[in-house]
Amino acid sequence: MILCRKRAFFFNLLTLGLAFIAGCTITLSVINVKNCKTDFERQHLTSNHNVSTSAIFLVIVVLSAPKNIDQRNTIRQTWLNLKPKIDESHVGHRIDNFDSLEFDHSGFLQQDSIAQQSSMLDDFKEKMSKAIYKPMLEDLNVKILHYFVIGTENLPFIELNKLEKEHAKHNDLLFLSGLSDSYTNLTLKLLKTIEAVSNIGTFEYMLKVDDDTYVKLDYLLQDLHRYDKLIKRKQSTENTIKPELYWGYFNGRATVLKQGQWKELNFNLCDRYLPYALGGGYVISKNLVHFVAQNHKTLNRYVSEDISMGVWLSSLRNVYKKHDPRFDTAYLPRKCQNYHIVLHKRTPSNMRDIYRGLLCTFKQANATNIQRPKEYFYDWSSSPTHCCDTFVDQF
Repeated sequence: MILCRKRAFFFNLLTLGLAFIAGCTITLSVINVKNCKTDFERQHLTSNHNVSTSAIFLVIVVLSAPKNIDQRNTIRQTWLNLKPKIDESHVGHRIDNFDSLEFDHSGFLQQDSIAQQSSMLDDFKEKMSKAIYKPMLEDLNVKILHYFVIGTENLPFIELNKLEKEHAKHNDLLFLSGLSDSYTNLTLKLLKTIEAVSNIGTFEYMLKVDDDTYVKLDYLLQDLHRYDKLIKRKQSTENTIKPELYWGYFNGRATVLKQGQWKELNFNLCDRYLPYALGGGYVISKNLVHFVAQNHKTLNRYVSEDISMGVWLSSLRNVYKKHDPRFDTAYLPRKCQNYHIVLHKRTPSNMRDIYRGLLCTFKQANATNIQRPKEYFYDWSSSPTHCCDTFVDQF
């Protein structure tokens, strides 16, 4: 009898223990993530990479979805490994793609003309046609931080656990614990990202890309570094106003969508979107980052984060909107060209091909029947309706 009672006692104890564990597991799987006090939710942006935030030149933010670990790993294995190198001593290799900044009599910055855009692209193409041209030999004395930005609101515990392990391994995830990661929240995600970047300390520029974007980081940094030196030299010798950089591939003729996933019911500024850089990849200077971060509570939010950024910066004086055909960030990807330095909508396979020096190909069904958008130069002297009528291959 005593033995039976002991067995019953231990059986009941085991049953209670298993029930307790099951209850905890279920609770953790459904609990709102913002209430989970895990270590990775408390990560500070300034602690990543063990880099001093007093000397950051470029902050790279990659907007990524929670489950896109393959894209993140491919980026880590490819273009994030391109070290920022430059040959400052070899004049024959020098390309000053920003050496055309001028102000009118009222002090307003003049945007690049079509002729200037064409000349700079031709210069770059000529250098790229020579096998000896590489941004190399001398390391840039700059520091770079990169972060994959992920919203974690309402994520299941199993997904959070995977992200925690990924962050423990790479230490490069930026978690937005109060944000549900979805297309409808992209503008809010961008705002929260900019707010976080604004608080990391001293930096000069921010590069925003998506996790299906490939960046020839060495070439981009070469141009950006020379632009930064040019601006500082002009300021010190000519006492000019420092322009703020907004660098990407611009569109100004897109009609406002009133239906579909990207419909804008509250955009009533014009029947066209204001000029904006396509969001597959663009660079903005630190003061623009701080401006958006400081005013994020009062800025209008539109469905498209790209449209929103264009509107937010449209009223600011002396923003250098550098339109660059080397940014292949249109709504459909083009065939890779050796002069492209930012390539959006690329698969992990495409990225690995580009990293190996190959021109990536299309993997989509019936790709040969798809009409690819033509590259254009931006006519800043024309109305937005006719801004983009001068095609690169026709000029």
